[in-house]
Amino acid sequence: MPMNIKGNIWGDFNGKQYDTYNSDQNIELGTQILKNIQNSLDNPTPDRIGTLWNDTSADQINDVGARIKTAYETKPWLE
Repeated sequence: MPMNIKGNIWGDFNGKQYDTYNSDQNIELGTQILKNIQNSLDNPTPDRIGTLWNDTSADQINDVGARIKTAYETKPWLE
């Protein structure tokens, strides 16, 4: 699905049940998760947000976070 959200992990989020196989609900849930991650950080940079998106228990930038930072900086979707 669009945001790669797994229902068995995130389907019940903040007291609301989401059907992660429904594209609209998958995107809504993904944006809620990203918002919570961003709000939990003192310095919400793309690499830190991406790291926690990939692993909520990570305590240092991982490969996913580094790739997200690179994509954010180079914006390959604009080419």
